[in-house]
Amino acid sequence: MSLAAKEVVIKAVGTATPVFVMSCFRLTSDLCRRMNGQLSTFWWAGQDKEKGIHWLSWSECCFSKFEGGLGFRDFDRFNVAMLAKQAWRLICEPESTLARMYKARYHYTDHFLLARQGARPSWAWQGILQGRDLLNKGLRWQVGSGTKINTLLDPWLPTDPPSSPVLLIGASLDHPMVSFLLDSNAMEWNLDLLKTIFPPVTIDKILSIPLPSSPQEDKLIWHYDKSGHYTVKSGYHLLSNGLNLPRNSLPYFLNTKFWKFLWNIPMPPKLKFFLWRLVRGFLPVKGTLLYKKIISSGLCPVCCEVNEDFKHCFFDCRITRELWTLSDLDHIRDMMRESPMDLAWRNLFLTPHISKNDVAFIVFLFWRIWKGRCKATYGYILYRSHVLYRQLLAQVEEWRMAEAQKVQRSEEVQRSIPHSSSGQGPHSRRTDVSFPSEGILVRFDGATKIPQGCATGFVGFSGDGNITFAVGKFYQGISDAYISELLAIRDAMKWCLTHNFFTVVFCGDSQLVIKDVTLKKTSHSRAGALLEEVHSLLSSFLSVSCHFAPRSFNRAAHLVAKQALLSGVRLHTDYRSLLVSFL
Repeated sequence: MSLAAKEVVIKAVGTATPVFVMSCFRLTSDLCRRMNGQLSTFWWAGQDKEKGIHWLSWSECCFSKFEGGLGFRDFDRFNVAMLAKQAWRLICEPESTLARMYKARYHYTDHFLLARQGARPSWAWQGILQGRDLLNKGLRWQVGSGTKINTLLDPWLPTDPPSSPVLLIGASLDHPMVSFLLDSNAMEWNLDLLKTIFPPVTIDKILSIPLPSSPQEDKLIWHYDKSGHYTVKSGYHLLSNGLNLPRNSLPYFLNTKFWKFLWNIPMPPKLKFFLWRLVRGFLPVKGTLLYKKIISSGLCPVCCEVNEDFKHCFFDCRITRELWTLSDLDHIRDMMRESPMDLAWRNLFLTPHISKNDVAFIVFLFWRIWKGRCKATYGYILYRSHVLYRQLLAQVEEWRMAEAQKVQRSEEVQRSIPHSSSGQGPHSRRTDVSFPSEGILVRFDGATKIPQGCATGFVGFSGDGNITFAVGKFYQGISDAYISELLAIRDAMKWCLTHNFFTVVFCGDSQLVIKDVTLKKTSHSRAGALLEEVHSLLSSFLSVSCHFAPRSFNRAAHLVAKQALLSGVRLHTDYRSLLVSFL
């Protein structure tokens, strides 16, 4: 079984089998360690159930593929991340039967986050409390009105990890709640007050928090996922990153960018794992086996002249040199053989005139060299360069034909998908929304500039294409592109309702915003309060729809947003004079 197949078995079967139990109960550390050991043995085992050489510890195999690992799961940390999901459900669904049962038994007078273990706790409750400890590291309050959030005690700033602010020396608060920091006449931060009690860095963080235009309920959200909901994946990564786990020291150049390039090379999965082993030095060349005292002689099995190390195996052996020459890649061989194997591949990745397809061909070449030597060593098959070259060309051609068929099938599926008016279909990037026969068409857009903030712009068009209004507004401190787009459609909706436009077609160039607005689902995201306000505004129109259009059709709104960003005016401003060329 190839390593690619073993990866599928481990992730789809080995790790998934105990998921139900791990989501309910805390397994013992010894049991988790033994399960990790079983998967490690399966991964490194050779043919005929041989134990194999464990080239890398399981804890390092559990690092992300973009950190030099293999992306496997450590059962102990995975168990805690699963239990944190149960704790999240108790917070989000306090009226569920399970939540009410635990509340009656363990924390009748307190919130779940303040609950203690209690007397004679069940095994399930103890596990949920361990999950809650992980949850507390990433929970953050989303400001809706600020009436439930204690300014100095609760985590509500969007820092990493979430935190509460620190006052200036000598400053004090007259009121402990975050609502005290808002302008009493509008749902905006009281900038003059903030400057008297917080340092500038903290003020920037506070201003980056978007506020709804009317008070809403404060919510607990999960900081480490864009949706605002806790996910086992984000919890597992948070737990892993916070443990400072030991690992073998990798060279500085084997960074995230290097590993992303490696795993994205267009070639069969088994070759990706082969290249990973090659770069990490995990191939059993005879020189390495001799060093580990597994064999008594390290002589090359082909030429029998020198000990077989990586350089001799892939560059210097006589048959290997002939294969490089037949492939017309002697210049690549000369470049790579001058450096250690890991540095050689890093230099190859950085070579400007070599594409990913060229790199893939070179990996195929290395693979054919290795398989040929293995057959010559253990299968007593003649090792000939011209035979290897024919096999190399046949394998590359077979792979390219399979990829071409895959692309063709994908294109056929895409063509069969009908056009979606909300901008999710395959043709949505090339089409625009026509002017409505009734009502108006409103194009909206957002613009950001770090660290100043963002601005919104929206332009209304009548049925004959004339501009009815063009309005923009600046928001200090907010530099998130998604939030700026959401603020733009929120401002556009409020403007239309205020000026008695109740039949409206809204059009923007952010597919994510259009999707979130159209779905009308409750959100715990970083802009959840804004999204709920937009959903509420939608119900005030007689007829309303939201559509996606490419940026090229949204230039008027984008121009207004950019001008509002430059002006820095924090009030709705008329920019119709700016759009003379669009009349």
